[in-house]
Amino acid sequence: MTLSTSCENKYINKTANPAVRDTDVAGLPDYPMSNRQCGDVVTEKCNLLYAQIMAYSLHQENDASLACMLASWVCGEGVLPEWMGLGKMEFTRMLQMHFPGFPVDSLQRPARELDAARVEERNELRQLLLNYRGSARDDKEWIATILSTACLGQNHLWQDLGLWSRQQVTELIKTNFPGLAERNDKDMKWKKFLYKQLCLADGIYVCRSPSCEVCADYDDCFGAEE
Repeated sequence: MTLSTSCENKYINKTANPAVRDTDVAGLPDYPMSNRQCGDVVTEKCNLLYAQIMAYSLHQENDASLACMLASWVCGEGVLPEWMGLGKMEFTRMLQMHFPGFPVDSLQRPARELDAARVEERNELRQLLLNYRGSARDDKEWIATILSTACLGQNHLWQDLGLWSRQQVTELIKTNFPGLAERNDKDMKWKKFLYKQLCLADGIYVCRSPSCEVCADYDDCFGAEE
């Protein structure tokens, strides 16, 4: 199956890269949204856009995760605001590094804005992540910004990022912030864990249970993320 003309017209400048127009979607990693609460039309659009983005990939670290988040973002999934919270310049640099040649201006951007009242909160979460980054590469900064921005949403972190499972966000954190991932040795839900780390850093401990195992709210922190 080749990419549909209608999808190309909507998302991609058809003169940008002929290879993308000829991409066989079946030959690329699938964008598995079967467990997401979205319609078949949205799923198909995301599959096609994911394939188009990955056609520009140099198969670097984070490429597949970023392509998934980008596809979801354009399709209205997740909570990421305009430019995925990065600002246009850094967003453009990110695409140039991970998907060189991809036509940035062809993407339809959701009309969502970052809540100005929560910018400081986002920045504290971002710095927490950067304290554990595995290297000084620019993409660690971008991932930290995207992750911390998605933390401001109301659903599980993987959902607010536009990923398809908790495992995906776990791998993203392990890859980019390995020391932080190691601290979550009890597999706490990622938002709960990140905010707990902020509280601990400030000397605040709000949980009154002697241990997580006997806490009445155990499932809120460690239960399944469906």
